[in-house]
Amino acid sequence: MRPSPSDPIASPTERTANGPSAGRHRHLCLHTVHGVRRTGWLIVLLILVSGLPAVAQTKVNTGLVVVSTGDVSIRRPGGPRAASPGVVLRDGDTLVVASGASCRGFDPSGRPFDLPGPAETVFGGTGTGGTLGSVRSWIARQLAEWAGSTRDRPLLTRSARSWEVMTPAPAPVLPANNGAARPGKVRLVWSAIPGVERYETTWTAAEGTETAHTVTGTSLVVDGLLPGGEYLWRVRPAVEGWPGNAAWSTFRILKVEEERELDRAVEGLDDLRAGVLLLSSGLHEEAILRFDAAMSEVPNGAARLWRARVFSDLGLYKQACEDLQATAP
Repeated sequence: MRPSPSDPIASPTERTANGPSAGRHRHLCLHTVHGVRRTGWLIVLLILVSGLPAVAQTKVNTGLVVVSTGDVSIRRPGGPRAASPGVVLRDGDTLVVASGASCRGFDPSGRPFDLPGPAETVFGGTGTGGTLGSVRSWIARQLAEWAGSTRDRPLLTRSARSWEVMTPAPAPVLPANNGAARPGKVRLVWSAIPGVERYETTWTAAEGTETAHTVTGTSLVVDGLLPGGEYLWRVRPAVEGWPGNAAWSTFRILKVEEERELDRAVEGLDDLRAGVLLLSSGLHEEAILRFDAAMSEVPNGAARLWRARVFSDLGLYKQACEDLQATAP
């Protein structure tokens, strides 16, 4: 994520402290700080996505359905299931694509596939030697790690490119909580509070001294964060006596080799599959831009569902609901 020229650059003043509050290590989720106003959207969201597939838990050899049209199903022990976007594929699964249908994604070896119907294929171990094989291995490992962590929510989407949301308390938006940023300058983006122009942003390494900076607006560019490092940040109004609580959000900086492997894996992929890999790597803003590009071809298809998933991760449930409603039959 590269900063725009208009973003302020932090020239921070450091203050010695014992680190963030004791509860910081619990990594409070974004939705806990948005108050009652968000609760209604969250309830609507849960109703809307109840029929969508969640990404399953697994540890090894994980593929993924990125987009499917028509009658596409997966046969596995325990019975068949629909091959909807976001469904995990495993070794031994049989993908069945009916006549006139199609399915795209990554097989469990990390190989991108595009299967038009009528067709049927059984996924199994595949050799991954050579340069291309190393890229496929990285994709397979990345998807397995992502699907096997806490990615158990259905697919969701986007709405406001400006990222401006009005909430009762400011909340970190980008980088996403538990997300990632590329090495170099990192742009911190948070939600706005009506009538408040100045905000105090605090950030720190997982084990380090807090640094605070007050800025006008809802974004700040921070420099000097180390590749591979884990960081926490929070934002509060620069208003004396403000009674609210500012929750900590956490993100990490990609290692240089991680960034290199990701760029190699994304190179040559279509926007939809590239967006899924960027999302799985924690680069939510880049993923949305890819899904936006994919939507230029199919406005209300799988790209909108994946974009909704990103909005959910960012805590932008209203935008997620809007995208889900747009994809409803």
